[in-house]
Amino acid sequence: MTLFVANNLGVLSYNGKTWDRHAFKTGKKQRSLAFDEKSNRLYFGSQGVFGYITSNWEMVSLADKIPPSAAGFDEVWDVFLESVQKTVSIKIF
Repeated sequence: MTLFVANNLGVLSYNGKTWDRHAFKTGKKQRSLAFDEKSNRLYFGSQGVFGYITSNWEMVSLADKIPPSAAGFDEVWDVFLESVQKTVSIKIF
């Protein structure tokens, strides 16, 4: 089992013995994480973007899946997997 923590520097992972830092060169702070055991995916919320992280620690944005009228959000503070919704400020996708 691995523990994942989002912070201003990227994502930290802890395997029970050592910590690793996974920095993304996006210039954006990571705000929230949720791990989906069914798909084995780590979803993230960040500044102006949300998506998932691949097994090679590459970020895949899902922001292009929302309607253009909902674009322009700022911080993604929570990621909920049960209903595959992302909460962004006062918007829910």
